[in-house]
Amino acid sequence: MKYSHKSFSVSLSQGLFLFVFFIANIANAHDLETPRGETVLHSHYADTGVWWGDQGEGDDYYTRAEWTAWSDNFHQGDYIARLDSASVAYNCHAYAWAGARRSDPSTLCWIYSPNDDKYWEDESYKEVSQNIATHVSYGGIDHSLLRESGNTMISKWGELPLYRHTLYSDPYGAGPGDAKF
Repeated sequence: MKYSHKSFSVSLSQGLFLFVFFIANIANAHDLETPRGETVLHSHYADTGVWWGDQGEGDDYYTRAEWTAWSDNFHQGDYIARLDSASVAYNCHAYAWAGARRSDPSTLCWIYSPNDDKYWEDESYKEVSQNIATHVSYGGIDHSLLRESGNTMISKWGELPLYRHTLYSDPYGAGPGDAKF
């Protein structure tokens, strides 16, 4: 089910939603630094279960179930296992670099690029060979992954769910030349 709006009028219920959204963001605010103490700019979003989707002309909004169903069917045939449902409370960069976990709401945040690059720039993490890497960045494609073991990764797909998958089996279209380990 899609929720659409065509005008900018704000109803009483929308105003209440915006107020709750604002208060939730203040309540979840926290400082974020790299292991070497560099400040990382980030945002906080309330996980309401309904959020942006294809921010195109129709400004469509999708439910958590719709996003989860879409992404579960994304790479049929590849090794992919959903670990958590869709959420706008955190993204791939926050999961991989800042330790964002839904089990600990105080860690949830959204790190926009190029702020995720601070983890490399201040040398909290250094480029290493693939076989010993703990983190992976798709660089110009703007996606971060946490290496679980071997070729198995865990990554959050934007506002989509958190998945365990093989390297390059995600919707970002990366290939061997795109990864930084």
